[in-house]
Amino acid sequence: FAIADSLMGGSRINAVCEDGKSRMTRIPGKMRRMRVRAGDLLIIKPWDIQNEKVQRRV
Repeated sequence: FAIADSLMGGSRINAVCEDGKSRMTRIPGKMRRMRVRAGDLLIIKPWDIQNEKVQRRV
């Protein structure tokens, strides 16, 4: 999981993950309708290739 830190625009969010690292989060198309604000809790999945990027799951 992660906490939304700042909104970057273009379906991208900076989030602080449970391990303390700040990672860029991409929101898939279907989930863009659900609004996210700074401080919201996100369920995420790290990318396999680039560890500093993650994808929002729910």
